[in-house]
Amino acid sequence: MEPGFRVGDWQVQPDPGTLTRGEKQVQLEPKVMEVLVYLARHPGDVLPKEKIIRAVWPDTFVTDEVLTNAISELRKAFGDDAKNPTIIQTLPRRGYRLIAPVTGVGRSQEPENTARTATRTSWRNPVVLAMAGAVLVIIAGLLIWQVVPADPPAKGPIDSI
Repeated sequence: MEPGFRVGDWQVQPDPGTLTRGEKQVQLEPKVMEVLVYLARHPGDVLPKEKIIRAVWPDTFVTDEVLTNAISELRKAFGDDAKNPTIIQTLPRRGYRLIAPVTGVGRSQEPENTARTATRTSWRNPVVLAMAGAVLVIIAGLLIWQVVPADPPAKGPIDSI
């Protein structure tokens, strides 16, 4: 269970997925909360979209739009303005940064398993898929070449006994 923490003057409870400030309470979808928790573990850091996507959706192919929608939901929940942010800042072509003060959550101490992540995501790359397909075609061709004789047997008269 993920312990609660604060972002600015908001109390964040990841397990039930709630943000609370005074009497106002907002319920977040689980993945939206995961995005917030990931940002909170790296306060002030500029996090590229790809890194956030790998952390929150590690085994799923998602587009940048999914992350953009999650950030939009967070801004709406916090009442934050993208043009004049106080919670989440967008840095065009660089990523996102949680700019509000964060208390009660530790920075991520676990090193990312970059080898496993790279392997998992590289298979989604169309170039890698095309190369893998080409290798399979070549292997199949070599196997067929070894099994099927090059010259068919000559047809001749039947030998008499």
